[in-house]
Amino acid sequence: MIWNYIESTIGNYPFLLVAITLSLVFKLFIFSNTIKKLLHATTRVRLWILLAVILFANMVSDVTWIIKLSTLLFIPTIDYRIMLFIIR
Repeated sequence: MIWNYIESTIGNYPFLLVAITLSLVFKLFIFSNTIKKLLHATTRVRLWILLAVILFANMVSDVTWIIKLSTLLFIPTIDYRIMLFIIR
């Protein structure tokens, strides 16, 4: 019974859209702080750069999921080729 509730909540498109948007905002906050630290870092600069690159790649992934979920929720009649071009 509880598993059905959890599955229906997590599998819900609006919930996923909100969760991924919050994830993007959180990563953007961490990314901005990482860039600030990188500009003032004197040691371990490569580690800060690696962290910034990884965060940027994850933010791109979040943006593609937001676009995908937005098309499923708000614009379901959009041509698949256009959506695929945006996502790729």
